[in-house]
Amino acid sequence: MSVDLSAFVKSIQRKLGDTSTATESLIEDFVGDRLVDYLTRFQPIEMRDLVDFTTVASTRAYTLTGWGEYSTSDIYAIKEPTQGITLRKMALKRYEELIASPSSETGDPTHYIPVTDTKFYLYPAPNSATVLSTYIVRTHAAMTADSSYFELADRNVKTIKFGVLADLYADRDDTRSVYYERKYEKGLKDAMAKERQNLNDNARLLPGNSIE
Repeated sequence: MSVDLSAFVKSIQRKLGDTSTATESLIEDFVGDRLVDYLTRFQPIEMRDLVDFTTVASTRAYTLTGWGEYSTSDIYAIKEPTQGITLRKMALKRYEELIASPSSETGDPTHYIPVTDTKFYLYPAPNSATVLSTYIVRTHAAMTADSSYFELADRNVKTIKFGVLADLYADRDDTRSVYYERKYEKGLKDAMAKERQNLNDNARLLPGNSIE
């Protein structure tokens, strides 16, 4: 588990010197907003689930049914574990441009194409049964007084704290909001750069010198 929401709120209240109920409620609102912004722009490793599925020869369409509460828009990457090749995302329009009759094109898949919330295509259609690993971004639990922890590493929670402080100071027309907004943006960019470097250097999640 990571940082407790209640402790997070209290630490900000101590910094502000304001323990009022109104400020506590405002902080929680800002936490929700910043959490959405952070996870929309960056998907930390701890928010990705690994799901394996087995392909069917000459079959291009697959669904997420039975995998959990996921959407194809949340697929971070698909890879072929044996060869370590990462399948890249491709637009359905481009897929249809490549071949008019996809079922006749088989081989080792190189791309995946989200089609609906639950269905995606592989291109080309696999020519054999192969286990593919899929990394899917999990939806963060809503942060309310009754939920207990951020599902993020402490360093990511720290960056969100900068964002919340920026919002609080902006709400008070305090120029310190600019300072904390810059710290938030820097923390976000640093996290993205660090993870990209780790993935390229160590290929911990996506072998094949590739990230989506």
